[in-house]
Amino acid sequence: MSWKSINVFTSAFAEIKILDCLKFRQNLGISYSVNDRASYYNRETGEGKASNGRAGKSDNFWQNLTAESLVTFDKTFNKLHHLNVVAGFTYEKSDLGWKNNECIQLPD
Repeated sequence: MSWKSINVFTSAFAEIKILDCLKFRQNLGISYSVNDRASYYNRETGEGKASNGRAGKSDNFWQNLTAESLVTFDKTFNKLHHLNVVAGFTYEKSDLGWKNNECIQLPD
């Protein structure tokens, strides 16, 4: 039996100062995972005995995208009052897929 897996996780952001008291930030995160599995059980093993041997291959993937948009207003009025307001929006999308193949040796 063999198993191979690859996982990638990334994250980045950009921030723009629109005014002294107003800024915009965009966050972006991407995740990706792929797995491959192969197996073989000959007729002498418990798994392969009933079917005179068995082999299989399967793989799957998962990917995810996350995007966050943030606007921040931060201002002090008359040196007495401080106002900090954050508004945001998040978008997330995930995809998953897989396939599985199995081969069974028929008895002679």
